[in-house]
Amino acid sequence: MDEPTAFASVLREQRILLLAKKENCHFLTRLFASFSTDHYTCLAMEFVEGGDLVSHLVRDGMSQERTRFYSACIVLGLQFLHDRNITHRDLKLENVLLDRDGYAKITDFGISKEGKISSYNSIALNSRQGGFIQFIQTKWMSEWTQERVMYLPLTHKHNFPISHFISR
Repeated sequence: MDEPTAFASVLREQRILLLAKKENCHFLTRLFASFSTDHYTCLAMEFVEGGDLVSHLVRDGMSQERTRFYSACIVLGLQFLHDRNITHRDLKLENVLLDRDGYAKITDFGISKEGKISSYNSIALNSRQGGFIQFIQTKWMSEWTQERVMYLPLTHKHNFPISHFISR
């Protein structure tokens, strides 16, 4: 990732984290402070001590009840973002942390997209940039990603059936 792109990513993450703090969203991690040195921009974020969903899944497994609860937290976090025209674009088990009370919090907003969210039920792969496949930002994509995140804990299978979602 080139320097201007990396800097834009850090600024985007900073804006979203500050928004979560300002509007008291309990389902996104929060920013406490930020500062820059000659070579780095540093973000002092909330410590979410419970670890990520992957570590819990590997260590303890996950019941349907816990999966439903974490899904509800994720949906509320995504709703907060979508209501503000932000798409996460990197939602995965590693980017969902559990706080000391057991609530799920979404983190890692570096490749999020800000701006009007399309409601088209289509997705397009265009160019590869920086190792990522760029997706058109859609509500459908966020819904598909959220369902994909909870597929492994519920089924204990890694192969997610995309064909179910393409026919929607």
